[in-house]
Amino acid sequence: MGFTYWPANTTDGHGHGTHCAATIAGTTVGVASAANVVGVKVLSDAGPGPSNALLAGLDWVAARHGEGEGRTSVMSMSLGFEERSEAIEAAVAEMVRGGVHAALAAGNSAKDACTVTPAALGGRGSAVPVVTVGASTYDDQVADFSNTGRCVDVYAPGVWVVSAGIEDPVQYVVKSGTSMATPHVAGLMAYRLGSSAAKEDGPEEVKRWVVGGAVGGVLMGREGMGKEEAEGLVLVNNGAEEESGWMFG
Repeated sequence: MGFTYWPANTTDGHGHGTHCAATIAGTTVGVASAANVVGVKVLSDAGPGPSNALLAGLDWVAARHGEGEGRTSVMSMSLGFEERSEAIEAAVAEMVRGGVHAALAAGNSAKDACTVTPAALGGRGSAVPVVTVGASTYDDQVADFSNTGRCVDVYAPGVWVVSAGIEDPVQYVVKSGTSMATPHVAGLMAYRLGSSAAKEDGPEEVKRWVVGGAVGGVLMGREGMGKEEAEGLVLVNNGAEEESGWMFG
């Protein structure tokens, strides 16, 4: 555990964080199995957590990143608030401007991601180069719970995702949510930054690589989506590929 808002509680008693971390860097199911995982506990074992906890965690990540010369850091944020928070968005933006790469969950309320924090920071041409991630289903449709809209950069598998559990060291469990989609993208970022060609790339370059390599024309839009949004949907890390894109299985 790198940081916890609750000093007397340093383990994951919920399972959410463990599931997400294994999707990023698990030996078997991880996208970037060589990545070093550092736990930042800002949610309680019951699930939710106060905004002060998240702000403290973001400050810790920014400070730790700044201490390491040549260090590359990826922040996977499988959490969110149903309303906008200027303080949290400002903290995320400051962290990213300091060189930390960030993947943000779009949220699970089937509404516009631009209305929630921190997902609203994302989108093509956004001032802060984060990647906001929506959830897709196993048959390449936008998940019925996923937030959508112009603030969502890409979609990734977020339904029936198999990853690590907390009850047993060899246990796998199935979870769904944009929380499960986001670590697929964080893993891609870590994988990219692990290559010698991209080790010095900043958040703008890595976001451009993630979005530019995503596959279009695969994901089916959801009922009620406008034509322009539905045609612009792009998908990462689902096994689909095209000549100009890439695929990680």
